Amino acid sequence: KELSTLENIDGRILDLGGDKRSGYHELLKGNHKIEVVNLNNDCGVDLKFDIEKKFPIESEVYDAIVCMNVLEHIFNYQNVLDEGARVLKKGGKFIGVVPFLFNIHGSPDDYFRYTRSALEKMFQKAGFHDIEIRELGGGLFSILFQLKFGLFRPDFVKKIAMWWYTMLDTILIGKILNVVRPSNHLSSKNLPLGYFFTAKK
Repeated sequence: KELSTLENIDGRILDLGGDKRSGYHELLKGNHKIEVVNLNNDCGVDLKFDIEKKFPIESEVYDAIVCMNVLEHIFNYQNVLDEGARVLKKGGKFIGVVPFLFNIHGSPDDYFRYTRSALEKMFQKAGFHDIEIRELGGGLFSILFQLKFGLFRPDFVKKIAMWWYTMLDTILIGKILNVVRPSNHLSSKNLPLGYFFTAKK
């Protein structure tokens, strides 16, 4: 959903650890070509290499990088950001999402949960600027949904549950009980489900 709020992205986009079956490519607006990097052939890969190592790509060739729910699976995460900065053109954007409150899920392994402060430092260290980070989710029932249905299939049941839990947060917690305020411990600021980030080279 956050991807649909982005300005148009034209040119070449590198999707690190991506999957052509996931559906988020359709949310990106603009005239672009997306190239997927993954070690798993089932993801519809265009480039197959380990993103924890030096990318076999020339410098400054991509207009944007997308990295959706991937950094938590990468032990050498700083390499992803450093190499991402190298292959991006000047002014190019690094865009992505990481979970915060989510079940441990291997792909093939799961190493980290990042805070806003950690993400800011990581991108600064890689030389990025104009770093924007937004908390995702928030509210007691949204938290319960994430814990209970985060890895649940089928998607149909999950979508119904997400709608129901979101309504409970909006009506019961937000309007009737007026519990979740921006500064309290159940807010997205203090207990986010994840983070959406953009950073510019």
